[in-house]
Amino acid sequence: MIVTVESNFVLEVALRQGEVTDCERLIKLAQEGDIRLAIPACSLFEPYETLVRRRKKREVIVQKLRDELSELARTEAYAGLAETSKTVTRALAESGESQAKALDNTVLTLSRVATVIPLTAQIMRGAVSAQLEFPLSPQDCVVFASADEYLKEQGLDLKVFATKNSRDFLSDDVEAWFGRYNCKILATFGATRQYVEHALTGS
Repeated sequence: MIVTVESNFVLEVALRQGEVTDCERLIKLAQEGDIRLAIPACSLFEPYETLVRRRKKREVIVQKLRDELSELARTEAYAGLAETSKTVTRALAESGESQAKALDNTVLTLSRVATVIPLTAQIMRGAVSAQLEFPLSPQDCVVFASADEYLKEQGLDLKVFATKNSRDFLSDDVEAWFGRYNCKILATFGATRQYVEHALTGS
């Protein structure tokens, strides 16, 4: 069985979000050779852009918080507030570094375990065509074209495309397109894990 994932899978693992246990189970199944995990190359570097945006937003929040607390501390009743708030502002400031390291480790793990679908000229042409065919963003069109190029070469093996971007990918047109490759689209990693384990056990 082939399981193709996108950038949300990477973020789920790196940031230890709600479905991290399901994602790690899928990684383990890939490590043990029970499934083949695949991910577009663009989905490995897109999370870095997400973290950079979050980090910049957090830096603005930290600075505003420090300014407000400093102003409040000028009032006698709140004189000790600035000192006690240092833990919060420090955690916000340091979180970016720890998340970046976690993302590095996740990308390294996936690059060893999964098939990384290279970003080729043919895939970019496919992404441009996908923009005319489906109501997807340019970034999602690159993911779509990467998955399309890879999956159509994998024969009739059972396939899953796992994405949390259900608003765009879980449409009748996209489902029908991937259905030609015996590929089912699932909108949560928990549902993907359950589907995969059910298929593997045949129960």
